[in-house]
Amino acid sequence: MTHKQQRPGSEQTARSAKHNNVAANSTPTAPRYPKAKSMAGRALARLLKGQIIDHHSFLDATASYRLSRDIHVLAERYGWPIERADYNRAVRDGARIVMRKFRRYWLDRSAIRHAGERAQKFVQSVARYEHSEAA
Repeated sequence: MTHKQQRPGSEQTARSAKHNNVAANSTPTAPRYPKAKSMAGRALARLLKGQIIDHHSFLDATASYRLSRDIHVLAERYGWPIERADYNRAVRDGARIVMRKFRRYWLDRSAIRHAGERAQKFVQSVARYEHSEAA
C-alpha cells in the first residue's frame, strides 16, 4: 500500500508519546537509522517510501517472520514515530479457516518529509543491498 491509499482509522491507532519519540515537555529528537542490511533497516526503507506494511507483505519481500520485533526496534531504539493499526484476516489453521488479528505499520507523511534527503539516501542504500542479495 502507498500513501495514496486510505490510512486506517485513527480510532484504531495505538500511538503514545513514547512511540513518537517525544517525552513530556520536550521537543522531538531526530530518529536514527539502523544498518541498511538489517531487517529493521529493510522495514524502515519501506516505511520511508510511504508503504503500509504488515506481516504478510514483509514476509513476501524479505522472508522474515519478525516484523513486529523490527518495528519495536525502530520505535524504541531508533526513535521512529511508527503508526500502527490492527485488522482481522482469515487464515488457514489446519483444515479450518479462522480469523486472526494482524497489525499494519506506516509512517505519517510529515515524518517522511521531516526525514528529508537522508531518508532517501537510506532507501537507496537498502535498495542496493537488496538488489545485490537477489543477484
